[in-house]
Amino acid sequence: PVGDGLRDVTYDAENGLLYAAFGANWVVMNAETGERVRGPFAFTGSVRGMDVDLARGLVYGGTRGGGFDVANALTGELMQTVAGPTDGGAWRTHGVAYDPVDDLLYVSNSDAAGSTEGIRVYRGSDYELLQRLALPASDFRSIAVDGEAGIVVVGHQTSAYDASGVSIYRTDDLTLIERLEEYRYGDKVYGVSIDTENN
Repeated sequence: PVGDGLRDVTYDAENGLLYAAFGANWVVMNAETGERVRGPFAFTGSVRGMDVDLARGLVYGGTRGGGFDVANALTGELMQTVAGPTDGGAWRTHGVAYDPVDDLLYVSNSDAAGSTEGIRVYRGSDYELLQRLALPASDFRSIAVDGEAGIVVVGHQTSAYDASGVSIYRTDDLTLIERLEEYRYGDKVYGVSIDTENN
């Protein structure tokens, strides 16, 4: 529907809607027909990841800067841009994942030379920064969260053989549960998702 590359999608199962980010824009489509329901709407810059808070009617977009955009899911109005901390070092937001169970927003870092952090966790109600994962040279291209299971999954951007795949962290303290780097777990993993009903 817009002349930009597809970046990320989020599915609203209850309403049968697909939220899709294209470059610096996002649209809402009928998930069955692909028909445009509303949009396109603009982010403040080109995004790599997006997610929605359906209860509050918000869309989050990771604009490759230090933080993320927050927009009204119905009108498309840009409500605010969260800049991220000034002391966080090199950072380019890529993945964005909202956890409605604990009302937390997770963002991941990749493509930032000299980076020292991989994940930042914000409170959904006021965007206060609550947690940071210290990690040099982060390559977390994508991120997904399951609040009930207490896990965060990130996809690694590198295409080095047996060095990409995914990593799984605990939501409560961001400690590593398992690193699945073998080639069979994915190569240059630009997208991850969690099946919360069958995991």
